[in-house]
Formats: sequence, structure tokens, C-alpha cells
Amino acid sequence: MGRLVQLTDLHLGDTSQEWLRGCPVFANFLRVWQAALAVAPDWIVITGDVSDRGGRGSYELLHSVIDRAPVPVFVMYGNHDRGQCWQLPPVLWLGGWRLLCLNSTPGVVPLTEVRSLLQSHPGAPTLLALHHHPMAIAEPGLLWLNQLRLENGTELMALAAEFPQVRGLVFGHTHRRFDACLGHYQLLGTPAAGLPEWQGRCGFRVLDLGADGTLQTEVLGV
Repeated sequence: MGRLVQLTDLHLGDTSQEWLRGCPVFANFLRVWQAALAVAPDWIVITGDVSDRGGRGSYELLHSVIDRAPVPVFVMYGNHDRGQCWQLPPVLWLGGWRLLCLNSTPGVVPLTEVRSLLQSHPGAPTLLALHHHPMAIAEPGLLWLNQLRLENGTELMALAAEFPQVRGLVFGHTHRRFDACLGHYQLLGTPAAGLPEWQGRCGFRVLDLGADGTLQTEVLGV
């Protein structure tokens, strides 16, 4: 039915020459962007942290790239983003699938609203997308990130478990890959597009949305 590509955590600076943590983040993003376009997506979603410091120049860099995209690009907020006017509707229809775009920057997502959205179309296979990771991380070097996880992440995961049309919950924030199956849906974390912190690589996620409601996904390193 369609192919969705997820990018996340670009962490762009105000100029194309700015480096972060010893990395050329804009150049890394461009490499990931070209690799993402090469897999022929029907839609692209960027799940936050476009900018590292929220400067205007970082968003101008983003738009210099995505405004020429051959497919629709949806941009969501991350905790590093500031002052932008992206006004995504809470639900995007991707063919017969629904993508619920959840703003997690306050530290929580509105569970009552999410429940209402899920109740409204029980027959449509659905993905939930947000920036923050909803679960605790066990990786020793990333334990500090548990202080910055979604505060009501456990409740969100339990809510998703109540609705069999939910096929996946996708997020960024950790800069790593994460894949787990929670009953009828998958919990999917995607590596950063700007910083090579997943096995020394940047990456992006491909999500193939089947006409029969099945979800196939893989992470590609760049």
C-alpha cells in the first residue's frame, strides 16, 4: 500500500559547515536524505530534533533540502526544537493507514486524545509517532536518558495494547536502534540522521505499510 521513511535527530547547526561532537551533521543528514530517497518512499516523517540549539539557520538548512522533496515530508517537534510553526494535524492518512503524530515535547502525550483518535477508526491500521522514547533503556551508557524519557510512556504503551489496529509505535531521541514486539504491535526506535551513534553510523527506518494491515520494517545504516 505504501512506504513510509522515518528520519530523526538531525541536530543541525546554524550553518552547513557547523560540526557537533566532532561530526559534520549537515553533511551526515544529506547522506541519509539521499539514501532515504533512494528507497523510493511515498512519505517521509522527521520525528524531531531537527535543530541542536533551535537556531533559525538550522531550520533554513532543513527547508533548503526538504522543500525540493518529490514526496510529502512531515516534520514533528523534538525537545531541541524551538520557535517553529509546523502545524501537523493529529492524524495523517497514508493510503488506508493512519499515522498519529504525537507531540511529546511537553514530556507527556495527551492520553485521552490518543484514546479518542484510536476509537474513531478501529478498522484502520495505525502507527503512533513521537520524538521521545516511551520505555526505560537498559544499555549502560544510556541510562541517563531514562531521565528524559516520555513521562507517561508506560501508560501510552498500555493504551496502544488496548487497540488491535495499532501496528507500531515509532520514535527517536535515543540516537540508537530499538526493536521490540509488544503483543500485536512493534516498538521501534530509529538512529540519528545527524550523529553516527548507532554502531558508528547514522541511519533511518523504512516502514512498509501493507494493504492487508501488515507492517514490515528495517533500519538502514549510512
